[in-house]
Amino acid sequence: MAGALAARAVMQQKKSISTLSAPKKYFTELCAMMGVLLITWSSFYLSEADKFPGFNAVFPALGTGLMLYAGAVSNRVNSLLAFKGLVWIGLISYSAYLWHWPILAFLRYGYGYENLALAPGVAVFLLTLLLAYLSYRFIETPFRNSSPRFKPIVTRFFILPAGVLIVLIVFIQNTDGLGVRYWTPYRLIHQDLISQTKPAVEYDYVCQKPELSKKDMESSACVLGRGAGDSQSVLLWGDSNASHYIGMLATFAEMEGFRFRNMEHGSCPPLMSDPMPYVSEQVYPGCSRSLDRVYSALSHYEVLIISASWSVYQKQNANFLQTFRKSVLSLVAQGKKIILIGKIPTFKTYDRFCKVKALVYPYLNCDIPRQKMNADIASSNKFLRELAARHDNVEYYEIQDELCNDEGCSPLDKNGEALYYDGSHLSLESSWSLGRHIVETKGVPEAFRKIPVWLQNFKK
Repeated sequence: MAGALAARAVMQQKKSISTLSAPKKYFTELCAMMGVLLITWSSFYLSEADKFPGFNAVFPALGTGLMLYAGAVSNRVNSLLAFKGLVWIGLISYSAYLWHWPILAFLRYGYGYENLALAPGVAVFLLTLLLAYLSYRFIETPFRNSSPRFKPIVTRFFILPAGVLIVLIVFIQNTDGLGVRYWTPYRLIHQDLISQTKPAVEYDYVCQKPELSKKDMESSACVLGRGAGDSQSVLLWGDSNASHYIGMLATFAEMEGFRFRNMEHGSCPPLMSDPMPYVSEQVYPGCSRSLDRVYSALSHYEVLIISASWSVYQKQNANFLQTFRKSVLSLVAQGKKIILIGKIPTFKTYDRFCKVKALVYPYLNCDIPRQKMNADIASSNKFLRELAARHDNVEYYEIQDELCNDEGCSPLDKNGEALYYDGSHLSLESSWSLGRHIVETKGVPEAFRKIPVWLQNFKK
C-alpha cells in the first residue's frame, strides 16, 4: 500500500516537476532525508525480539515510500543513490533476495552455522550476487521485455513449472528422497543412524504422551522388567528426560527381578503442585491434566523413579528446585521411596546426521570436541544429590561417568558412534546399550539394587 501511494504521488509530482517552487523542492529533499533516517533506524534498532511486521513495519515502509516520492526530484540523496554500484545492487536485489535463502538454508543444514563467521559470510554474499546477476540477466530481464500472449505466459510460466514441481514432490514422497538416497553408502549409513538414534517416544512401550490418560495408567504395554512383582509397585515418572532412561532402567529391572510402569509427559515437570510457573502456555493445560491423573494413581506405588530436565525448569523459574524439594518431601512423608536421576550433559552443535551429510557436503567435520559439563546442569544435579544425601528414603543416580572423562563430555561413544538422539536426549538404543555396559562393568547401581528389598519390606 505504501508503494502504491508513493507511486501515485510520484506520478502527480512529475506533471508539475518543471514548475516546482523552492519550498516544494526543499520539502522533497526533507522527505528523502527522513526516508533515509527511517530505513537506517530500522536497520539498527529493529531486531528479532521486536514484533514484525505489525506496527514496526511502518518505519521501513514509510521510509522507502518517502524516498520513492522524493526520487522524482533531484536532491542529495538521489545523487548518492545514483552511484552505479548501488544501482547495480538495486537491479539484482530481488533475485538476491530469492537466492540468499536457499544458500543459507543448505549451509546451515549441512554445517550447522547459526551465525556466519567472516569467511563463510563473504562467500555467501559473493555467491548470492553471482547467482542473482545470472537470474536477473537470463530470467528477469527477458521476462520483463517479452510480450507473448496470455496463453503462452500461463503455459510456460505457471502450468509447466507447477507440473514439474508436482512430479518432483510425488517422486520424493514415493521414493523417500532424491536420487542420492539410492547411493549405497548414503543409504546404508542413513539406515544405520535411523535405527541407532531413534528417540524414546517412537517406541510403543514408552508411554510419553501429549496428555496421559487413564488408559495409559492401566496399559500393560507401559510395563517393563522381569519377575512376578506387581507392576503397580514401581513407577518411572517425569518428562522426556525420564523416557530416555527407560532402556537402562529396564536392564537394571531385568537383572534385579522387578517390574516398573513408565508415565511421562514431555516438557511437564514431575511436581505435586501447580506446574504453571515452569511450563509454556501451550503445554500447561495438558501438563496439568496429566499430573492430576498421576496424582490419582500414586497411592498404588511404593517406589518412584523420577527424572526430568531439571535445569530447564530452573531457568524458567528460579524457585523450581525448591518447589520440587517440597514435592519429594511430601512423597517421602507418604511413605514412598524415591530415586532421583540427574540430567545428562547437553550439546548445542550435536547433529546425529552429520555422517550422512558428510557424504555430500565437502569438508564437513563430524568430530565433536569434548566439552565441560554444563554449569547449570551440574548445579541442578548437585542440588538433587545433596537432597538425597539428607534423606534416608531418597536416592540419587547419574550416568555422567559413562559420558564424561577428565577431558570433558561427549555425545559419542569411544568408537565415535552416536549415543544421543538430539543435543539433550539419549537415543533409546543407546539407553539399552549403556544399561548393559553399566551392568557388565560395575553391576546394577546400588540405588536400584535396593528396589527388591524395599518391595519385600512393603509387603511385610
